[in-house]
Amino acid sequence: MHKFAVSLPRLPSSPAAVLLPGEEAMKDDAAEIFTLDEVAAYLKVGKRTVYRLAAAKKIPAFKVGGTWRFQRQEIDQWITEQTERGRQGREG
Repeated sequence: MHKFAVSLPRLPSSPAAVLLPGEEAMKDDAAEIFTLDEVAAYLKVGKRTVYRLAAAKKIPAFKVGGTWRFQRQEIDQWITEQTERGRQGREG
């Protein structure tokens, strides 16, 4: 009878370090999807404020299963637009 040694690759100790196929693209910040809580923290405003803006279609958002989601790239663009409007209001 022969004994065979099998060497298995070691898995990282942290499950967060393991990327699934195709997940590399999801690590791209521009493609990142935020929850309502995450957008509120990102904008440093209350969750109710973000909810009201989304419901009134004043901030780019979409729903998944009845919950609001926000694409980071669109939020960043919205911030830029809001900043430009603020500057134009001060200049005019």
